[in-house]
Amino acid sequence: MKVKHFSIFNVNPSKEINWNNLRDEELELPYYLPDTREKYLLKVDVENASKTVLAMIDRFQKLGYFKLLSLGSGNAQTEYQIKKYSKLEVIVSDNTNSIERLKTYNIFNDVLSIDILKDDFPLEEKTIVLLHRIDTEFDDNELKLIFNKLKNTGVKHICFVPTNPFALNILLNEFK
Repeated sequence: MKVKHFSIFNVNPSKEINWNNLRDEELELPYYLPDTREKYLLKVDVENASKTVLAMIDRFQKLGYFKLLSLGSGNAQTEYQIKKYSKLEVIVSDNTNSIERLKTYNIFNDVLSIDILKDDFPLEEKTIVLLHRIDTEFDDNELKLIFNKLKNTGVKHICFVPTNPFALNILLNEFK
């Protein structure tokens, strides 16, 4: 079962989500990736990290990790907070054209173009993997493939953040 993506888009609504278009469209604010570093920082910079980010950082550090690899980072807002409020090296990745724009900002330790289903993952010892809100993009078999690839490369811990908390009403919507 693939969890449906329930966002309402302002521009070009269609059944097929085009992440390249969404990253380029200013009217799609949650998904938009600004064209300059300054505009990006205005969008993502916060005075205080969210409780969720602080909890993640605390857990990563307690587990002894020094590096974070985020797969499917999108506009990397959560990853930015992790970078800003921790000493972790943060590597972001995505398979959209906008990843090249993110690279020009020179904020993250590395920015990679990675197709999660096809490409190998650049993992080193003491690297934790973040899968943040990617569950709407993959069906069960694809998610199993991703988790098996990570397991086979020696990943010990994965921080998986679902798009929506699982609740009965969300599950029932899947069967409509």
